[in-house]
Amino acid sequence: SRSSNSSRNMMPAAAQAEAAENQLAAAINASTASSENDEISKGILSKAPFGMWEALVFSSAAFLSASLAVAVTNPIDLVKTRIQTKAKTGRTAEGGRLAQSGAGIRQHLWSIVRYEGWWSLTKGFSSRVLTTGPFSILGILVYEGTKHMSRKSL
Repeated sequence: SRSSNSSRNMMPAAAQAEAAENQLAAAINASTASSENDEISKGILSKAPFGMWEALVFSSAAFLSASLAVAVTNPIDLVKTRIQTKAKTGRTAEGGRLAQSGAGIRQHLWSIVRYEGWWSLTKGFSSRVLTTGPFSILGILVYEGTKHMSRKSL
């Protein structure tokens, strides 16, 4: 460090001023480049397709619509599952008689209601809601985000 101080003292004043100016310019360029990179990264990260409120509304609507769809289709899905599994077990609500006779959905529905009650048509409802609900939420968020981003790019 002594040799650098002594060499600076030996340099003409104009050369010292130019060296100091170059060092200052390099420091300014370095800080500008890092702030530009920070702005770019902040810009990329802050460009969410929609706000938290919209995401909450979309998610709630998706979950409710999935629940309603499950509520409507669950009795038919229950019958379908029972018809598919009767080949292995031979058991349905009437002990296999309907399954062996090739009865349709309507006959199976009435048989289930007659022997097990109306609430038996809701068997499996919660597991189907817990399966379809998250997929519906994910699907609507991806769809709305893609739609929003494509409108921005136009």
